[in-house]
Amino acid sequence: MWDFYPNGRKGRRIVRTLPGAIKSKEQAEIYVNKQRKDIINFGIGRQHKADDIVWFSQEKVESFFNTAFKEVQSATTESTYREIRSASNNILKFINEKNIPYFALINPTPNLIIEYVSYREGLVSNRTVNKELYAFKKLHEGFVNLGYANPLSFDLSKFYVKEKQKRKYFSEKFYETIFERYPKLFLGEDLSFVETPSQIQGLIPDSLFATKDDGYVVVEIQKELLDRNHTYKILDYRDKIEARLSQNGTHINIRMMVVIIGDECSLERKSFLEKYNIELKVLPVSQIEKKILTLLLKSSG
Repeated sequence: MWDFYPNGRKGRRIVRTLPGAIKSKEQAEIYVNKQRKDIINFGIGRQHKADDIVWFSQEKVESFFNTAFKEVQSATTESTYREIRSASNNILKFINEKNIPYFALINPTPNLIIEYVSYREGLVSNRTVNKELYAFKKLHEGFVNLGYANPLSFDLSKFYVKEKQKRKYFSEKFYETIFERYPKLFLGEDLSFVETPSQIQGLIPDSLFATKDDGYVVVEIQKELLDRNHTYKILDYRDKIEARLSQNGTHINIRMMVVIIGDECSLERKSFLEKYNIELKVLPVSQIEKKILTLLLKSSG
């Protein structure tokens, strides 16, 4: 890979995958020198000496992948992360056995995915193949987040051997109700549920809570994934609710919290929430079921 800054270290960083025909570091240097001359000749930017060729020898690959996995780990539950690590070992094994260059994993083509599915389909169950494709998707998100790759230009889920079985969920209204009744157990805070005040009717997302310091926590619940539409709606809710609840120009502390009923939040969405100081809680269904069971046992005892 070619890691460079067209306009100096203070400008934008660009990382490009070298062509597959390049098989040695010497060939890479020749290619990069030619590209550098083209950049200068066409006036795209001033090329500094700060650019490097990142040559992925087999010894360095493990370290590179571990860096990407750290990005994945921050956006998933521990159990999901372990599954992803385990499944991706088979992807690396495939790359080694087929003598496929490692850069193919960074910017994969649909043909590579098809080849992988064909290779694994006869060895393991369809469910396992789909888990491995999902693991690769998360690993690639790590590459993108680090700036080593562009987002996939195709939907990787289209290559699943069979449609992923989706777990049956209760309705969002069910989760709203149990969170409102037991906020300490499910949200981890000592909050008081507030019936929607008349002055903000029509604006409240899912649930409104009061804190002990006279602030508010607005909770937005999403099942499985947080989509783009709801992500931006949250900011709109916060601004409008803050304006409605503020009295005589007095600032009111309002926190926004997104609760995802599932196992993960994409790196892109997680980064967005952090940027705008929106709290995130990821609650796997299995975890919620255990808490509900605890409540049932207490009531029956």
